[in-house]
Amino acid sequence: MKTYEEIKEEARQTLDGKENRYVRRYLKLLKMLRLIFSEKTLWIISFIPWLIVPGIIHFIGFISFTPIDGLFFLITHMLYWRFKGSKDTRELIDGNRPEIEMMIQAVEEIIESK
Repeated sequence: MKTYEEIKEEARQTLDGKENRYVRRYLKLLKMLRLIFSEKTLWIISFIPWLIVPGIIHFIGFISFTPIDGLFFLITHMLYWRFKGSKDTRELIDGNRPEIEMMIQAVEEIIESK
C-alpha cells in the first residue's frame, strides 16, 4: 500500500496544470469510487446476475418465473453472501478503501492550495 506522500505526489502530477473544473470532476469521481467500494453497493452489484439469469430464462420461455422463484434466488444470494461474498468483499474493501480515502484527502488539499 502506498503512503500518503506518494499518493499526494501522484495526484499532484496528474492534476498539474489542469483546470479547476477537471480537478473537481476528478474529486467527484473519486468520491463515487468510494461509494462503490461499500459493502451495500457490492451486495447490490453481486445480486444483479441472480436476477438477470432467471429473467433471460423466463424471457426465452424455458420455464415460468414466479414470485416464489424470485424469493428462492434472493434467499440463495443471501446465503452466498453470508458464507462467501462478505468475506471476499471485506478483503477487497480493506485493501482499496484506505488508499481511496487518502487520494480524496490529497486532491482536496491540492484544491485548497490552488
